[in-house]
Amino acid sequence: MAVFETGDRASAEIVAGLLGAHGLACAIRGTDDGLHGTLWWTGYFHVLVRAADEAQAQVILDGELGREPKG
Repeated sequence: MAVFETGDRASAEIVAGLLGAHGLACAIRGTDDGLHGTLWWTGYFHVLVRAADEAQAQVILDGELGREPKG
């Protein structure tokens, strides 16, 4: 389940590290190897966790990143 989305790979790595530090297994899916036309760099990354860990990941991110809780 995707719990974080960003256009910046470094941000995805930081979030994945934060979740890992809380004991959650996670992965990053995305790419940073594309150009859109010749004008700008594109890439989009998703930090993924197991479905069973999604609620805990959201609580961690809400607390650490100051996000509004969902739902």
